[in-house]
Amino acid sequence: MLSGRPYYNQTIRKCVAVFGTIFNNIHYTKPSKAKERVPIAYGPAQKFLSKLTDGGAGTNRLSLKLPRMSFQITSIDFDSTRQLNKLNRLKYSDSPGGRNTLFQGVAYNVGMDLVIIGKDQDTALQVLEQIVPTFKPDYTVAIKDMHRPGSSMDVPIVLQSVSVDDDYEGSYEDTRVLTYTLSFIMKVNFYGEVIKSPIIKTAEAYFHTSPTPPAPSVMITDATPEAGVKITTGATDTESSFTATTTFGFISPSFRL
Repeated sequence: MLSGRPYYNQTIRKCVAVFGTIFNNIHYTKPSKAKERVPIAYGPAQKFLSKLTDGGAGTNRLSLKLPRMSFQITSIDFDSTRQLNKLNRLKYSDSPGGRNTLFQGVAYNVGMDLVIIGKDQDTALQVLEQIVPTFKPDYTVAIKDMHRPGSSMDVPIVLQSVSVDDDYEGSYEDTRVLTYTLSFIMKVNFYGEVIKSPIIKTAEAYFHTSPTPPAPSVMITDATPEAGVKITTGATDTESSFTATTTFGFISPSFRL
């Protein structure tokens, strides 16, 4: 149930940051020139293509420099093949008053499209061939603090497909645009809020006389038990250091089954 208490694990934000970081150190070379880094930015490729076609035409803007790359989220889909038991709990941290836990996360595939924009085949293929061999077809990265501080989660990034679009039609004055679109999925887990569970310090068990003959349908509601056993620990005890006190013949005055 939705508790109404806000929480934000920044899962999508971290995925976007990590995905862009993977491709932000790609360079290309040309004869008799020093190598240059290929710029990358988040956003739809069409946005950069429109800047490329109208840049400098009746405006004060300059045309974009090619090659360059852009990427964006394309889908967020549930992955039933990776989903584990939703009742599993993960230990988050311990505190003096109890233990903080998380329920098992829900598995999703975050779709990402990486678009290489170039003006000639040789330059665009230089960029493409630096990326494709890394994914066989997946590349796993460890992302920190995905569901709790100090934790690390392995996130596979899978290359699904590569498509090419060569816009060679048009007049000689038009800028040729060549795009390679690489489709990826990131296999991530979304986690809910942290639940604080108090430490159990008292355990009580009570004994009753069974009815004769035994009647499974008979339930004891407010009857006083004949005897019981009670195990308690000190208020300042911890999981690794505690003293248990056992009391036999204990009968709770407020007993109610």
